[in-house]
Amino acid sequence: RFPNGSTMDSTGIYFSDDWQLSSALDVIYGLRYSRFDIELPPVINNTGVSLNPNKVTGNLGINYEVATGFNVIANYGRGFRAPNVFDLGSFGTRPGNRFNIPNSELNPETVDTIDAGIKFQQGAWSGEIIAYSSRYDDKITSVETGERTATNQIIVQNQNATRLNLHGFEAGLRYDSDVWSGYLTSTLTRGTEQFGTLEYDADRIPPLFGKAGVDYRYNDAWTLSAYSYFAERQDRLSPRDVTDPRINPNGTAGFAIFNVAANWEVSEQLQLRLSLENLADKRYREHGTGLDEAGRNIGLMADWSF
Repeated sequence: RFPNGSTMDSTGIYFSDDWQLSSALDVIYGLRYSRFDIELPPVINNTGVSLNPNKVTGNLGINYEVATGFNVIANYGRGFRAPNVFDLGSFGTRPGNRFNIPNSELNPETVDTIDAGIKFQQGAWSGEIIAYSSRYDDKITSVETGERTATNQIIVQNQNATRLNLHGFEAGLRYDSDVWSGYLTSTLTRGTEQFGTLEYDADRIPPLFGKAGVDYRYNDAWTLSAYSYFAERQDRLSPRDVTDPRINPNGTAGFAIFNVAANWEVSEQLQLRLSLENLADKRYREHGTGLDEAGRNIGLMADWSF
C-alpha cells in the first residue's frame, strides 16, 4: 500500500520559557520552527512526490492563583501537521467498499486551540474543569472522486478538503484521606466538519465517557478497589462513519462496566494486583473500534522495581 523507498525527515528548533510574573501569575510561552522533507518514488502513474512543508508555530499559557488552592488557567496554541507517507502514498482497498488512490499535492493541516478552566485543591478534595475549542483548516480528508473501479469499489483520495471544529470539556473530582479515596472523571467532545456548503458531524468522535472509582486502604500493604468505566450512546455519525463496517450505522451503544481489584504491596520492590473486570459480563465496544471488548475476565499483574 506504500511505495517502497518512501522517506520522511523532520527538523525542528524551538524556544520555551516559564515567566513567573508574581507569586500568583505564571506565564508559559514558546515558539517552534518545523520543516519536513518528504520523498516518494514515482511508482504509481510515474508520479513521485517531493514536498518540503515548513512553518512557525507557538503557544501561550497563563496560570493565575485567585485564592489559596484555586487557579484559573488559559492556553492558546497553534500547530500544523505535514502530510505523511500514509496521506500521500496510501492506495488500495479500504473499509467500506473504498479504493484509495494517492495524492501528490497535499498541503499541511493547521489547527488553533483555546482552552480555559479552573483547578482547585482544598484539604482532601481536588478537582478541575477545562473547556476547549479547536479549529482545523485544510484538514486532510478522504473524499469520493465520483469514480469506481472495475470491481465497483468507490474510488477515494485524501485531499485538503474540509474544516473541522471541535469543542468540549474535561472534568475531574477526587477525594483523598488516610483510608478512603474516590474519583470521578468525564470527557465530552462535539465536532462538526464542513465540506463546501455541507456541514455534518465529524468522524469517529467519542461520546461522553469517563471513569469512577473508590479505593479502601485496609493497611499499609493492602488496598481494595472498585471502579467503573462508562460511556453514553454515540449516534452522532458522519457520512463516513455510517459506511464504516466497524461502526453500527445506528450508532454505538452506551455501556457501564464494573470491576474490583485487590492490591498487595509485598515489599518496596514488589507489588501484586488481582483484578476481576466486567463483572456483569457486559457485551460492549468503544466507539470506532472494530472489536468488542473482553467479557468477564480475571487478571494478575506483578510490578517489580529493581
